[in-house]
Amino acid sequence: MRICITAEEFLPFPSGRLKRIYEIAKRLAKNNEVHIYCQRYGGALRDGIVDGIHVHGVVFQQLPLHFPQDFHIFFHYFCLS
Repeated sequence: MRICITAEEFLPFPSGRLKRIYEIAKRLAKNNEVHIYCQRYGGALRDGIVDGIHVHGVVFQQLPLHFPQDFHIFFHYFCLS
């Protein structure tokens, strides 16, 4: 199964929320293809694979969306492409 997780930030930033995301993704990655899309910050991990987790640093742009009716556009743009 392909799983997409979005997070505002990811490794190496230490916080309880990020550690929980990492631990869940690591366990899911044992039997699934897991992708984490996070904002690209200076000093943050760039695109790569960590413990079987595909990490994608994304430069977020302001999209002209109106939630919730345009959620499918957001989901397709960030998670399916």
